[in-house]
Amino acid sequence: MSQIVGSWKRIARQFLERSRGFSIDEVVEEKRQILVSYSIAGS
Repeated sequence: MSQIVGSWKRIARQFLERSRGFSIDEVVEEKRQILVSYSIAGS
């Protein structure tokens, strides 16, 4: 369980670092894609 939380925190941190300076629409779209790919990988 802690590995899953750790990997999710790493993904979230990388996402936030990449999304600086982008429009909110671009950030929301990338977040949606990450969540979709994460839910597919986790199931």
